[in-house]
Amino acid sequence: MAPRPGQRQGCPICGAPPTERLAPFCSTACADRDLAQWVTGRYAIASAIPESSESDGMASSNGDQNS
Repeated sequence: MAPRPGQRQGCPICGAPPTERLAPFCSTACADRDLAQWVTGRYAIASAIPESSESDGMASSNGDQNS
């Protein structure tokens, strides 16, 4: 099966061809390495909301109306 336009052709960690079972990774070692990078904070999704505003907003929107 040919990759779709914009789709990676190789494992995002090492570049080897991905396996069908582990796509987009080529092995459990690469999948585990990717997961470890998310868990340790090496990967992150950018937010337009400042961190202090995020925590303030979560506290006020948790459904607790006893203020």
